[in-house]
Amino acid sequence: MLRVAGARVIGSEHRRREQNAQDACFAAASDAGFVLVVSDGCGSTRAAEVGAALTAEVAGAVSMARLGAGVGAVEVASRAGGAVVERLARVAGCVPRAARARFVEDHLMATLLVVVGDARDVALLAWGDGVAWVEGEARVIDEAGAPRYLAHALLGDACAVEPGLSWRAPRASVPRIAIATDGLPRELLSGAFGHAGRGLPRWLNAQGARRLLLDDAAVALAEEVAS
Repeated sequence: MLRVAGARVIGSEHRRREQNAQDACFAAASDAGFVLVVSDGCGSTRAAEVGAALTAEVAGAVSMARLGAGVGAVEVASRAGGAVVERLARVAGCVPRAARARFVEDHLMATLLVVVGDARDVALLAWGDGVAWVEGEARVIDEAGAPRYLAHALLGDACAVEPGLSWRAPRASVPRIAIATDGLPRELLSGAFGHAGRGLPRWLNAQGARRLLLDDAAVALAEEVAS
């Protein structure tokens, strides 16, 4: 039986400064497959939580709909970034042209990590940095302190829609997989397994209570468990 879960927490430094949670997540499954998403809003902007929430919800909902329509996991994952850019463009289009670029920079800059699985394949794509558990180990997705944000496409950067990481594997070889924003230390990610469902938020909050999370963090996972 497959279980999926997602959770987020405010980091201790952000809590000290009374900032909002700037990371978001999405996790869902159906008979067609599953989708995991995490998004990290750019911390140096005024309202990064807006872009993170939009990015996670749009990537997750659109990907689930496409899976349900019979589109394969690899194609669904590859189209997630474009779906986000399209929706962000619609949001930005509601802002007066003179203020649009500033609005995009202040509100819509966020990373995107997405995992899509169907009966045949599991695919992982990343636009920006984070952490992923694949092939039995946690891997840091590092973009040298300058993560790509899909919203840069709204400012004329055509390369922004190209993922920095693309990975796929047969579904049968992936009994568990997880993704997280870069606020979750690599060495903690494996501890998220076994907490699918309501236990995942409690586990993540416990890491925060131990002051192991200075930055905000979001995690999403899928794992096969005994029925």
